[in-house]
Amino acid sequence: MSKARISNTHRTPLNARIVFNDGQTIVSCSVHQLTESGATLQVHSVLGIPSTFRLALSDTTQHPCWVVRKAAKEIKVAFTDWQPAAEAMGA
Repeated sequence: MSKARISNTHRTPLNARIVFNDGQTIVSCSVHQLTESGATLQVHSVLGIPSTFRLALSDTTQHPCWVVRKAAKEIKVAFTDWQPAAEAMGA
């Protein structure tokens, strides 16, 4: 899993996948906002998407997530593997 700094500065949404049920269920989504600590996802429907899952940004980059907020076709998530930078912690 990549710990590199991530941000979506492009105006074009990123294609990604929501992965859950031990990898047996995959839902396509678009990432409209991406930060180091979370993302805003657009989906066809939030029905059936659990409160925790993995967000696959590529074949090699996945982030465990928990849902912060759901709307009809939008999910805001926080990455559970995010750690604040040491300088932000006063180190």
